[in-house]
Amino acid sequence: MPIVQSISGQVLDDVYVIETQSPPNIQGVQTGIVKMAGDFTKGIPGAVYSISDYATGVRLLGPSTSAVNGPLNLQALINQKAGGLQVVPVFGTTAASAKVTLQDSQTTPGNVLVLTAAQVHPQTGLVTALLGTDANSMIATVANVTGSTFDLTLQYGNVVETYKALTIAGMVSAINAASQIAIASLPATPSSNLPKVGTFSFAGGSNGTPGDADFIGTIDGSGNRTGLKALEPITGNFVFVANQYSTAINAAVAVHANSFNCVGLVCLAPGSTVSALTAGNTYAQDNVAFCEGWRVMYDADTKSNRNIAPTALVAGMAAQLAWYKSWGNKAIYGTLGAVTPRSPQDLATLQQAGVLCVTDNIPRGVVGTRSGVASNGSDIYVRRSRYFLEQSVMTAMGWAVDEMQSSLANDPLRTDVKGSIDAFLSPLASPSDPKNKQIDSFLTICDLTNNAPAQIAAGQLSVNVKVRLLGAAKQVVINADISQGTITTSSQAA
Repeated sequence: MPIVQSISGQVLDDVYVIETQSPPNIQGVQTGIVKMAGDFTKGIPGAVYSISDYATGVRLLGPSTSAVNGPLNLQALINQKAGGLQVVPVFGTTAASAKVTLQDSQTTPGNVLVLTAAQVHPQTGLVTALLGTDANSMIATVANVTGSTFDLTLQYGNVVETYKALTIAGMVSAINAASQIAIASLPATPSSNLPKVGTFSFAGGSNGTPGDADFIGTIDGSGNRTGLKALEPITGNFVFVANQYSTAINAAVAVHANSFNCVGLVCLAPGSTVSALTAGNTYAQDNVAFCEGWRVMYDADTKSNRNIAPTALVAGMAAQLAWYKSWGNKAIYGTLGAVTPRSPQDLATLQQAGVLCVTDNIPRGVVGTRSGVASNGSDIYVRRSRYFLEQSVMTAMGWAVDEMQSSLANDPLRTDVKGSIDAFLSPLASPSDPKNKQIDSFLTICDLTNNAPAQIAAGQLSVNVKVRLLGAAKQVVINADISQGTITTSSQAA
C-alpha cells in the first residue's frame, strides 16, 4: 500500500494513500464571561480573581457588609446562574493592610516580629499583602517559648498555619517560605528577645472609601493596574462596576466596552425619574446596555434587604443566555421588589429612549427584562452575536497567516479558509434539530472574485462572510375572530 503525493503516473491496480491535512476547525469563543470592578473588604488591589461560586468569592474577597457593594453584586450574578466571573477589588486611597506586631515580655516591651495579612496573588502566584477590614479577624498565637525557640500559629478563618521551633535569626525566612496568609518582617528597631506567650489579633486593616477615580483605576509607571484598568488585559464579554452610577464611571465603562470588544452595562441612581433616565442615556452605542430597574434584594451575609443595581442583574442574566438570543422578556431571579415601580407608559418611553428595563410582570409573567434594547435603540443581541462570530473566526484563523497562495483559480489556501468558516457556520444555520438553529443563513466568498492579483501580490487574502441573524418576535399579534353563533338541533320522529 504505497503512500504517494498524487496518483498521477501510477499504473498498477492498488490502494494508494495520499496524506492530506484538513483545515483546522473553528471553535466558538466563550460568551458568558463577566468582568466586574467592585469594593470589597479583602483583596489585593489590581489583582483579578476568578469566581465561580459565592463561597469562593467570600474566601478570596470577604463577605458582604453594609459598607461595601461588591459581595452583594456577586450574590446577584450567581443568583442568575452566571459563572466565569472576573473580579477586581477596589479600595480607597486610605486603605491599609491588617497587621500585628509581636512583642517581648520586657517591662518596656520591645518589638520582635511584624506580621502582615496576605494571600496568594491570582496572577503572579506570589504571597502579597492584602487590604481591607476582613483580615482584622486574623490571630497569631505564640506558645512554647523555651530557650532560643518559640512556636507560632497563624489563623485566618478556616486556614491555620503552625510553625515549630522558630528562632530569632530564622523566623522571618521560615514564615515567608511557607505562609500563604501572612508576610513576616522585622520592625524598625527589632528586639533580640523571644516574643511573649499569648494570642494576638491583627488590626488596622481598612477599606478606605473608593471614589470614581479608584473604580476607574490607573496604570502606574511599572505597569501596575487598578480598577477598571486592571480588567483591560482580561478577555470578557460584559463589564460593569458594582452599584456605581456616576457620569465618570459610566463613561469609563462605555469606553472599556468599545476598546475591548465587550458589552458595557451602566445605570443611573436608584429613584431616577423617567426624564432623568432618558436625558442620561447619552451613549448611543450598540454595545452598551443603559439599564434601569434597581431592585430590593436580601443580603444573605448581613441578613438585611439592600438595593441592587440592574447592571449586575442584567449581566448575570445575559452571561448564561445563548449568544444569539434576545435579551428581552428574560427572567431575573432573587429579588424582592422594585425600588421604583414603573408604569407601562414609563416602560414604553424608556424603551424608545434606549433604556433596558428590569421590571415586574414581563410578558413571561415574572420579574425580568422588559426589552433587549441597546443604548442606541438597536437590539443588543445583534452586537453580542457579531462579537461571537467575528471573534470566533478571528481567533481560529491564525493558521492561515504566512501560508502560500496562488493567483490562479482553485487555490488550496483560499479553499481551506472558506472550508473552515463554512464548517463553523453550517451547523449554526442547519442543525439536525431546527429548534437549535442559531443563525438564519450565511455566505462565504474566498476566491478570485474578492482576491485580485494585485491584492495577492501584496500579501493579502480576503474572505467575505455574510451572516443573516435570526430575528426576535417582539410583538406577538393574535388575530381573533370570535362571534356569537346559533346552534341548531333537529330531531326526527320514529
